[in-house]
Amino acid sequence: MRARKLFGFESCAAILAMLLASCAPASGPAPAAKTVAPTAVTTTTTAPTSGAAGPGATPKPSAEQPRYGGTLTVSTFFEPPHLDLHQGQLMATRVAAIPAYDTLLQYNPLKQDEIIPDLAERYEMSRDGLSYTFYLNKGVKFHDGASLTAEDVKYNLDRLRAPPRGVLSPRAALLASIDRIETPDAGTVRIITKYPDASLLGGLALSHHVIYPKKVVEEKGDMKKTVVGTGPFKFVRYETGVVVEHTKNKEYFRKERPFLDGLVFYIMTDSATRFAAFRTGRVLMTAQGSGGLSPIQAELTEKELKGKARPLRYVSMSNTFALINVSRKPLDDVRVRRALNLLTDRPSIIKVAWAGEGMLSVFFLPEPYGKWEFPNAEILKLPGYRPDKAADIDEAKKLLAEAGYGGGLSLTLAVRTIPQHVRTGEMLREQYKAAAIDLKLETLETAVWSERKLKENYELLLDVWSVDADDPTAWLGNILTPGISFKDDQLDEWTKEQARILDFQARKGLVRTIHLRLFELLPVVPSLKGATYAMGVWDRVKNYPEPIGTWNSHKYTEVWLAN
Repeated sequence: MRARKLFGFESCAAILAMLLASCAPASGPAPAAKTVAPTAVTTTTTAPTSGAAGPGATPKPSAEQPRYGGTLTVSTFFEPPHLDLHQGQLMATRVAAIPAYDTLLQYNPLKQDEIIPDLAERYEMSRDGLSYTFYLNKGVKFHDGASLTAEDVKYNLDRLRAPPRGVLSPRAALLASIDRIETPDAGTVRIITKYPDASLLGGLALSHHVIYPKKVVEEKGDMKKTVVGTGPFKFVRYETGVVVEHTKNKEYFRKERPFLDGLVFYIMTDSATRFAAFRTGRVLMTAQGSGGLSPIQAELTEKELKGKARPLRYVSMSNTFALINVSRKPLDDVRVRRALNLLTDRPSIIKVAWAGEGMLSVFFLPEPYGKWEFPNAEILKLPGYRPDKAADIDEAKKLLAEAGYGGGLSLTLAVRTIPQHVRTGEMLREQYKAAAIDLKLETLETAVWSERKLKENYELLLDVWSVDADDPTAWLGNILTPGISFKDDQLDEWTKEQARILDFQARKGLVRTIHLRLFELLPVVPSLKGATYAMGVWDRVKNYPEPIGTWNSHKYTEVWLAN
């Protein structure tokens, strides 16, 4: 699999371009880093054009001319617990709702490694990096006919960064630098920040940070059962256990988009059923992530459907963790948490549970795809990652004995009904027996699992955390999410500080210090696997690029179907 740069900021101002420079890994914890004053002048970035060639000057991947019409059929593998993207954390919610929405900014739908305007036609950044002015596209309407205004944008961003009681905002950390939002007129939004923030534009471009009509949210209380956006497709129906359907938004503000007449997502929980539907062409594309092609299915696709369909292999910006409820005994003892890490045999989990699809990582995206993780050579020297597993097991036994659990203990791990997750849980159960830990498995449907996670009603819980951008604030926002029982004031302080550092080398040094403290305290069992996946795509599907992660590529604005 080839290395590729992940989510750059070429379209942003020079203040953010500094973050893209490559560098050697920091050799140790950084000294107190200083915020580097921005040098960028006021910058204007324009939105992509809507001509048939695709966004802006981006070259069209296909040599064929795009055509209009047709319905893209896609398999998805579990039920969305609800449809409110602001509060959603699961792919099922993204699949069901994102095609109906737009965001203020977006990742280029063809290249995906640059941030470009979406609902904003263009934007400007002040010289000091503390103010961003967004000029909205004219004539944008919600699917209920109401016009988009700056007040709608302000309302949504305020809801995301400072959610009202009862509203969850899992990615609020990416907008924490915002001091206030002004609306000089109906078509202009001005964001004033407390400090220069290297992560802000990426936060505004998150696929979850969609813009709802303010009036509808106020009337409904949330958007868990309502889908009203400005996006390229209009939500038609969600039939539980069967299908989610969208139709073309003929009043979309980008007049030449979308190409497709509609989208149909078939809900298929069984892997064999999904693959059968793909092989026969009932669905033209499989799900991303765990609902895509298994390694065996990818091989069969290459052999049987060559020239008609292909496995699309990609690196996901996600890690599989075992969440630890540190408020419960014995998991409140860091020695027990360290023992769990030491007992976890990640290469075996990747080889057996995931059929070799995965990479070793700790908290972030590993080399050569990401730029914030420990170097690969260093990962192999970490406790729990060392090739000599016998030494790790001996150390785990000593730690448990020191903590008063030398005779063993019992724990429960909650997993979803995803085959790879269940197999991972079964392997952890066997691995933990080496230190007399009796690990019981609870296999839960996604809706139940999600509720248990939100209420912290678990001891250990297997989870996959994904980010839109390879950005420390995004990764750390997952690990240090409000509501998770773990709390460390020093980590919170450093996490805020690193986002203010505009010099890449200095920022990476502080991120390494954060990384080391996380590994010391272990609020989660570090990544059981860094994700690589394969999804199936029929050759008729054009302009669907290799995904970067699993959080984007759900809008389908540029996708079209050949005959």
